[in-house]
Amino acid sequence: MNGGYFHHEYLMAENDLLDVDIFTEMLQSSIHGDVKVTSVFTLAEVTNCLAEKHYSALILDINLPDNHGLDQIKRLLETYPSLPIVILTGTDDHDIAIKCLHMGVQDYVSKNQINAELLNRIMRYAVERKQIDIELKRALGDADRKNRQLTKLALTDTLTNLPNRAYFFEVANKTMAMAARMGKAVGILYFDLNGFKQVNDKFGHNAGDQVLIEIAHRLKTRLRNSDIVARLGGDEFVVLTHMLDDAVQAYSVAKKINEIICEPMVIDGNEFMISVSIGIATYPEIQSVEKLVQCADLA
Repeated sequence: MNGGYFHHEYLMAENDLLDVDIFTEMLQSSIHGDVKVTSVFTLAEVTNCLAEKHYSALILDINLPDNHGLDQIKRLLETYPSLPIVILTGTDDHDIAIKCLHMGVQDYVSKNQINAELLNRIMRYAVERKQIDIELKRALGDADRKNRQLTKLALTDTLTNLPNRAYFFEVANKTMAMAARMGKAVGILYFDLNGFKQVNDKFGHNAGDQVLIEIAHRLKTRLRNSDIVARLGGDEFVVLTHMLDDAVQAYSVAKKINEIICEPMVIDGNEFMISVSIGIATYPEIQSVEKLVQCADLA
């Protein structure tokens, strides 16, 4: 930090003072040490602040006292189309958060699952994705080509080129409907990486990104074409394995994922050993995609 300049200045709308302090400390723990956080307590204050100056991104609690529904968030997106927005949610807000993603917010994070590493990574990627979105909109002149590119961007994780959270939920819902008609099973495997935080801490975010890119490449090229692999955020991935005759078949996919990820990898001359924790949930035992992901996460 030099001369009062901040690489990122975030506007945070959160009416719980304790959460304000916690999230501010998390954001300012970035290894770059160049983050400033301005906090307000209402949507009205958000509007006032945005009218007066530019912010790198907005972190918005969807349960503010003067937020009366998604229409106000939609107006923010329309009024400030270049502003990255990340939603803070509670335990019961998953469906609302998904709707916000479809409206155009960059990401969401649950207050109950947040940590400094995850929050800083989400904010960094939110800013990057919005910038890519803006550049694409400026560069693409042909309307049809523009629509195709923007649709792909909205459904793709920009770091790994895997399908993102929004695409995964869309495909999973369609797959479960098809499985119901055909009397088949569907498995969802939720997994994250053991040892990934240590890579970031010791070698920096660039090395961490390269690890994620390499793992995504392995999964895309070595799992079956019928298995849909997506990145939900951070080091969290999910695989949809469908049209199973028996839910037990999902366990063979889990074994394959474990073999793929546990192979050593060399990045910039450094060898990394990453392991994986995998949870499995299956349809028809569980009847909704949201619940399947939650149960696989818990498992």
